[in-house]
Amino acid sequence: MELARRAKTKILLLANYEPDGQASMLAFSNLMRAELEARGFDVRTIRPAPIVGKFQLLGKSFAKWLAYVDKYLLFLPHLLKEKQWADIVHICDHSNAVYVPFVRDIPHIVTCHDLLAVRAGLGEDTCCSLTPFGRLLQLWILHGLRRASTIACDSTATKIDAERLLGYVGGRQIYLVPLAMHVSFRKLPTEEAKSRLSKAVGLLADVPYLLHVGSSQPRKNRESVLKVFASIKDKFKGQCVFAGSSLTNDQISLAKELGIFDRVVQVAGCDAETLEALYSQAHAFIFPSYSEGFGWPIIEAQAAGCPVVSSNIEPCPETAGDGAIFCEPGDIDSLALAICELQDQNRRNELQQLGYRNIERFAPQLMTERYLELYESSIGLNEKVLGL
Repeated sequence: MELARRAKTKILLLANYEPDGQASMLAFSNLMRAELEARGFDVRTIRPAPIVGKFQLLGKSFAKWLAYVDKYLLFLPHLLKEKQWADIVHICDHSNAVYVPFVRDIPHIVTCHDLLAVRAGLGEDTCCSLTPFGRLLQLWILHGLRRASTIACDSTATKIDAERLLGYVGGRQIYLVPLAMHVSFRKLPTEEAKSRLSKAVGLLADVPYLLHVGSSQPRKNRESVLKVFASIKDKFKGQCVFAGSSLTNDQISLAKELGIFDRVVQVAGCDAETLEALYSQAHAFIFPSYSEGFGWPIIEAQAAGCPVVSSNIEPCPETAGDGAIFCEPGDIDSLALAICELQDQNRRNELQQLGYRNIERFAPQLMTERYLELYESSIGLNEKVLGL
């Protein structure tokens, strides 16, 4: 029987520890819950609660170690209790695959957003830096993933990594399920966007800007964004805006060395409304990442009508479709030429329309229907094993 016809199918979503601040992962679990509840399913979301990890009197570093107590000791009894209620458990982020051994006796699925840190833990170069303990944690995550029966990967690149590192031992199934738009971004009217951005410190009204959205991790390659901006600073009389986490001290030093720091604006921790306005008003969104799991900001920018200049390293081209200009992430000259190309309004309009067309592939209902198929398959496989 199709899952949608099962009476009161109980779906348990295992979400991330909120103090870790993984906004995209929290957005994914929230989106899954909203979509499933809209279809009438009985859904519960559980996550490790910040109990001892919320105490930061001895500093953030010590609090991080206390957080491991919350995540890997105190949460476990709650998980074991809640799984007895569920028909299927969906671990919404592969970083929580350490819990797989405790749910593998019932139908379960793990969403794998990327294996970049896991690969770094194995000694591969993915531009991810790890501490010795971080390497051990990634190997523990890998061990959990290898015990999962069903894995859904955000992109073909991640699926290829999963097939290589995990294989199909024991009947494990690995599928491609692209992410969906988790917010309803659109291109805002100019005055509405400017009104939303009026409180952004350092952002000048009526001045064009390049936009980067993301973290300051090495793989995000913010250094190339700064170098590109420096190379066109005499032609492009605007600003360079970084939304997301703050620049590192080294990145700030680089901006000063390049003579552009006075034109750099940081919008740290901006909300969805501000982000939508930033995309809507940007001259271009530049995304020269060395490695990604999916590249969510690409489709956010496209939804808001912002021209995209992206890394040509997968999965960025798969995510962007025809709606972007692609360059080698370290090729400053090519990236600069792409930005200058967007001074042509016809080219901007073309990319904008291609972007609108591309994001139709990432409608939430399409992603959810694919997950429902995997839920049904997982439940059916478990019933077959049990002889039901």
